Amino acid sequence: MVKMEKESSYKKLNGTMSGEEFRQWRANLYDEASGYTDESASSLADYFDDNDMGGAGPAAQPMPAGGGAQALQTLARMQRLRASRPKDAYALIVARIDDSDITSDLRTNFFQDGRGALGSVDLA
Repeated sequence: MVKMEKESSYKKLNGTMSGEEFRQWRANLYDEASGYTDESASSLADYFDDNDMGGAGPAAQPMPAGGGAQALQTLARMQRLRASRPKDAYALIVARIDDSDITSDLRTNFFQDGRGALGSVDLA
């Protein structure tokens, strides 16, 4: 995962955020996640919406196909990248939260599951 070199300057999520303040935090998280890309050209923002390579979203690119050893190696590499996105997304989300109750809940219920963690925070 390649990260754009920019420090996060937005306010971390806390247990008292709601309404517009929460919507702004989520928008900032998506903006930051768009700067994390991998060799497949998928970003963590793409992953949040299931639009990363191999995802089920409407803008998702399919996994590479074809026969031969090189095509199979490429497919295996893209599958490894897809498997790493939930972990990278989870780490990004937790790093942008400043509430031990929320992070504890995420660790217990959505460890290394970025999309599940984001969904849980959205429902909180």
